[in-house]
Amino acid sequence: MKQTAKKRSSKKAQAKAVPVSRFTLLHHRHTGKIMHKRHTSYPVLAMLLLCVGVLLSGATSSTMAATITDSDSYQVTASYLGYPPTTAATIGAPLDGTHFKSAPITVSGTCPVDTYIRLTRNGVPSGIALCNADGTYSLQTDLFSGTNTLQAQVYSLTDLPGPSSAVVTVYLDQPAPVSSPGLTAPRTGTPTSTNNLSMPLILKSQFHYQGHYTGQTTQYQFLIDGGTAPYAVSINWGDGTQKLLTVPVSGPFTVSHTYQKAGGYHGSYKITLSAADAAGTNTMLQILAIVNNRPTVPLTGSASSDGGSSAMDNIGQNLQALLNVIWPTFAITVLLLLAFWFGELRELKLLRAKPGRIHHA
Repeated sequence: MKQTAKKRSSKKAQAKAVPVSRFTLLHHRHTGKIMHKRHTSYPVLAMLLLCVGVLLSGATSSTMAATITDSDSYQVTASYLGYPPTTAATIGAPLDGTHFKSAPITVSGTCPVDTYIRLTRNGVPSGIALCNADGTYSLQTDLFSGTNTLQAQVYSLTDLPGPSSAVVTVYLDQPAPVSSPGLTAPRTGTPTSTNNLSMPLILKSQFHYQGHYTGQTTQYQFLIDGGTAPYAVSINWGDGTQKLLTVPVSGPFTVSHTYQKAGGYHGSYKITLSAADAAGTNTMLQILAIVNNRPTVPLTGSASSDGGSSAMDNIGQNLQALLNVIWPTFAITVLLLLAFWFGELRELKLLRAKPGRIHHA
């Protein structure tokens, strides 16, 4: 008994001699009892995983948006209407009251920069011209026999109309067809109006200011009316090419063309149409086309003179590679958490069904 007491006193002395830390690891004996569910913070873990998932989704979306490159599969179209022009165009030539022996004639004047002009004669659309960088325009127009009232209306490059010019009246003293060598329609038609009196031959255009890219096939809509059908139409596209076609009846018709090079000022081409009916009457119309080169964007990872852009591209690539690893890891973590949760629920259900069963941790 004395030896046992001595051993106990020596152990107590050794325990007093060893300094006790404020933080120690305590060994818990296995009791065979399942721990309460509050010891596993599933709601906290679920909230953390939800936050991580939101952050990963945002990073993935940003990376995908930053790494989209220019290709034929993506086309973005934007439009800004702006404001209509407030300054009217003028007709400087011809002068009011001028008489002409033949047509077509050239109409010119001043206009606000970055606009285009629609010319009418006797209220009928007669031509389209782009306002040049020096604030002037020039176009050719046909004339009706007799009196012609000319008026130019200015439009913004987003097709918003501005004020019209003052009216200029000119006269065509003798009927004179537009000179179009070799352009003659078959004389097998009938007048398009009643009482065997042909209405004046007219060409119109369904024109809207719209840009196109080189290599892009574009359709143009026109309308031919009056005269005697059928009609022969010649189209000079302004790029050195020409198209001849026969229009069997009056009304709208559509033609297509592909420009291989960008145009001049604002990418513009002057398109000239000449038409002749079966009776030998001629007319013409001038419009324009806007053709520019496709915008080029350096592909991701390609050499670029912009060092900042290249650095951003590299960062985007590295982040994308990292996300490709993080997403599978995140998915596995979520599955493991669900597996532990369902397993614990199943085990708790079994223990409640069999109270005598001993659980070994």
